[in-house]
Amino acid sequence: MKNLCCAIAAFLLIPSASLLAQETYVLDALHTATSFQTAQFSAAMPRGSFSKTSGKVTLDRAAQRGSIEVVIDAASVVSGTPQRAEVLRSGEFFDTGHFPSITFTSNQLSFDSATLIGATGELTLRGVTRPLALTITNFKCIPVHPLTRKPACGAEATATIKTSDFGMTPRGPDTDHIAISVVIEALLQ
Repeated sequence: MKNLCCAIAAFLLIPSASLLAQETYVLDALHTATSFQTAQFSAAMPRGSFSKTSGKVTLDRAAQRGSIEVVIDAASVVSGTPQRAEVLRSGEFFDTGHFPSITFTSNQLSFDSATLIGATGELTLRGVTRPLALTITNFKCIPVHPLTRKPACGAEATATIKTSDFGMTPRGPDTDHIAISVVIEALLQ
């Protein structure tokens, strides 16, 4: 009977041990920055950013798996002047009246040892969903964040998208691509 109790206890502990390896981090809005840049008429490289980005990262570094979910408030776009921001919110670009959010959801993460180096998934922009591969650099986790006293991870995710794939009309020959960067800091939930 004692052996049976030990076997049942061990069986019940196995799922708990694997759950401990999986950690969920919530993006810290104060330390997360989403930006973009594009060419304009082959001359300037206008830049912009979004002031509201949220999401979470779930990681099991030992098993080299996890997920990333990012939600960008499209109406929070900032680009130098209020007039340019209004143009970017319009139907010609982000069309925030009809599509208030831009989302990325991963379906696979890539690791080099325990270091996250990439993610593939789907980007939804203007109601159109397309595959997207993110390159992840500067991935680092610390056991205690100096301000929050919680474990934290940070990284930069980058990708380039073709705007016409998402229903935007390029304004010139070199304006059909936007480089996107999301610099994150996320705190253990």
